[in-house]
Amino acid sequence: MIAAQYGHYHGPIPSSNEMERYSKIDPTLPDRIMTLAERQSAHRQDLESRHLDSAHKKSLLGSICAFIIVMTAIVGGTICIISDKEAVGIATILTAVVPVVGAFVFGTISNRQDRLQKWDETKSARNNPST
Repeated sequence: MIAAQYGHYHGPIPSSNEMERYSKIDPTLPDRIMTLAERQSAHRQDLESRHLDSAHKKSLLGSICAFIIVMTAIVGGTICIISDKEAVGIATILTAVVPVVGAFVFGTISNRQDRLQKWDETKSARNNPST
């Protein structure tokens, strides 16, 4: 009779049986493996944190720039309207405001769709833990 055994693990830390075998080869190996895994985890968390901070700053900067552009157009359009150039003033205001409102509405719809998709994925993962 021939028997075969296959073992597999996924991730930076081997199973306890493997760690025990490593310690027989070199008693410091399990500690070194754990230290490596901890450092890698800290590094990954630092990168994720930096990415989120950067994304937040870019979003804030975009909002500030949009506010300045729209307010400048509104003030300019208002000045045109007061100066008896109603058509130019209204066109200036609408040209600045409509794209910003459109981007806001589109972004809100897109974010809602993303949240619903993630919710569906989470529900299906909970209902089918083997996949």
